[in-house]
Amino acid sequence: MIALYNYALELLLYAASGYLIKTKREIVVIYLPLIFFINTLIHSPVLRALFWYLLITGILVYAWYKCCSYRTKNIYAYILIIYFSFLYFFHSPGIVETRPQYFSMVWLFMALIIIPDLYAMHGRNRVNREIYKMSLAIVILFLINTFVSTVMGYTPNPMYGRMTGILYGNIFAAAFNIMPVAVFAFLLYNTKKVKPLNMIIALVTILLLLLTIRRSVMIVALIAILLIFLLFMQRRNKGKAIILGGVSATVLLFAVLTASHEQLFERLDARFAGRQIVDMEAGRFTDHVMVYEDLFVQKRYSPLLGYEFFNAPGNYGGGVFGDRNLHADAAVITHASGLIGLLLYFLMVLKTFRMSWKCCSDYADRYIWIFCLLAFVIFSITGRITNTGYAILLFTLLLLPLSNTVSSRWEK
Repeated sequence: MIALYNYALELLLYAASGYLIKTKREIVVIYLPLIFFINTLIHSPVLRALFWYLLITGILVYAWYKCCSYRTKNIYAYILIIYFSFLYFFHSPGIVETRPQYFSMVWLFMALIIIPDLYAMHGRNRVNREIYKMSLAIVILFLINTFVSTVMGYTPNPMYGRMTGILYGNIFAAAFNIMPVAVFAFLLYNTKKVKPLNMIIALVTILLLLLTIRRSVMIVALIAILLIFLLFMQRRNKGKAIILGGVSATVLLFAVLTASHEQLFERLDARFAGRQIVDMEAGRFTDHVMVYEDLFVQKRYSPLLGYEFFNAPGNYGGGVFGDRNLHADAAVITHASGLIGLLLYFLMVLKTFRMSWKCCSDYADRYIWIFCLLAFVIFSITGRITNTGYAILLFTLLLLPLSNTVSSRWEK
């Protein structure tokens, strides 16, 4: 039964991708987070990885050809593609070992090149609708996957040793990062047209995310709910907004304290009990300290180029943590590409946030900007920069103000 479920997901991945390419044309880039999320759900793909790499690369090259001019709005993304390609071929432990990380990073850089030009071709209304459909599809797939996995007891990568209760299938660790961003994007569209069913879907999703006991995901999900509530108060009657917010909070609290409180407390115990010394370190900031000491105190590898391209496990801090990988994004980038890579990445992100802020036209755009900033900082500290689906969705939302002054040719 589980094998059949995986086959169905893989069929959905390529069938949905083909349909989106045919019907959405270059807009398919907005749906990349959905495609990545479907791929996350698959535990044992039948087709070779080559088909996956060709699919995503083909989509991005096609969109670049349709949208982009030679004058790019973010030159640092182009430079990073060239620099990371150099490191991949000439400064890595092997092109096979680091191929997933290389393609994940290049896909992200390509998306950041394409999205501003894509928004320049389409109006805000069109882009809003597509982001809403994409995020709604992610949320619904998450709910279906959780239901099926719980019923079948399917959890190939159990988190914190959990094998019973609410299960999430193949979604593991940082793969949850996309969910609070998808919930925010989904609810953002509903601040204009409130639908009770959509609110119920959002509340159930938030409840399931709280049961993951992943602190960063829980915090970003609560930030999303808070900002959506404030935006709803700005756009609609404040009295109705307070009533709706109160009812939503009451329902969520009631669900946590009744139907799922036993699982919540059990998972809290499993999450924090019996932690090893590695987990008792002072947060993710230890990663930065060890990489700094490697670079400038012990001088174990080049400060400019880093150690090797995405070859951190066992190769930092003198191997004190064994094969444990680095987590914080800044430490991962510095270890993999040196200070050159870190500086270029910082400039690329800074340029993206600056472009978005300059195009913000109202309080809704500023709420989006604030949410993306907070989510980016939180998830950068907890790590997993190669989680491309989440990153593309975050920057798709962040750059939404760039479509403010454009009238889509589909709307004329």
